[in-house]
Amino acid sequence: MANIHAGDTVLELSAGLGKSGIELAKKYGAKVTLTDMDTSRLEKATDLVNKLGLSNLITVKKMDMFDIKSALGPGEKFDVAQTEASLTHYPRSRKAKFFNDIAKHADKFILHEVCFKTENKALQDLTKKDMSKVLNIGFVPETSETWQQLLSDAGFATINYVSTGDLVLLDPMSLIKDEGVLGFANIVFNATTQPYLRSRMLATRRTISMHSTELGYITIIASKK
Repeated sequence: MANIHAGDTVLELSAGLGKSGIELAKKYGAKVTLTDMDTSRLEKATDLVNKLGLSNLITVKKMDMFDIKSALGPGEKFDVAQTEASLTHYPRSRKAKFFNDIAKHADKFILHEVCFKTENKALQDLTKKDMSKVLNIGFVPETSETWQQLLSDAGFATINYVSTGDLVLLDPMSLIKDEGVLGFANIVFNATTQPYLRSRMLATRRTISMHSTELGYITIIASKK
């Protein structure tokens, strides 16, 4: 699907624990750079990389995905860059700037994000309002067409693959996959012992369920060629 080969260089932005990038190194032998601003997550990612014996393929680096000009040198290039659930909280202008900046350093982009499944503006506005309130942060998904247009405008003009589906959040198996068993156990413990956190998690799940016909996930693979 992503057409990644052994030795290809991959930059994962806002990688968190780096599960996606680690999988690319394990499966294809890609040389992966995992980046994030959260040092605690980077430390966990480093521990996982070492535990798996992948330090020869994976580098872990602190980096702000919205300050690419400072973080990457003019000649620093990657075959692939990717993000996962990192852009939906930001306005379209900031997304566009990010794509324009990363296009100077990558030939292909893999996007995993939240998308609108409806074109109805009133429903979109209501969904944004409800989700922003429960998450206590901006929530600005795009339609499939707009995500593709943002990538194309930045220079990733060839859309190689698009997949959409229902949005699943706070599902136990998904959390274990993303956070690991210990991370999942910590989430369960906090939710059990902290009423406010438990209430917020349940409210988030209810709101997503309420807007299940409006929200989904999207994966796009786009390239310059």
